[in-house]
Amino acid sequence: MNRKFQRKQLLVNLDNQKNICLDAEELRLTFCLALCKIGNLCDILSFARPLEEMYNFWLHRHCEQFYSNGAIRASRLSAFVDQVLYSNDYRALANEFSMTPVEMIQNVLG
Repeated sequence: MNRKFQRKQLLVNLDNQKNICLDAEELRLTFCLALCKIGNLCDILSFARPLEEMYNFWLHRHCEQFYSNGAIRASRLSAFVDQVLYSNDYRALANEFSMTPVEMIQNVLG
């Protein structure tokens, strides 16, 4: 069966010079990778800590299967996740995940 790989696109600016278009699987894997990294600082997401290597592996595997420069692409996406988290002080993001939904609603409405 010959299935064409379909993309949902997300344009990401890497290195302020080149744009990269993430397909749906890359988007899912990079998002999961980001949550794993946030889990290093947030108890609610602590279950995700040991999954970081697995998501990184699958990101590399996916990129190598579908793109000619797969290893480079996966490394750039992983570096992009780090850049987004660290440049935006992901400790602040971790604080957002440390509240329960009830606490979030109370903070917004209260």
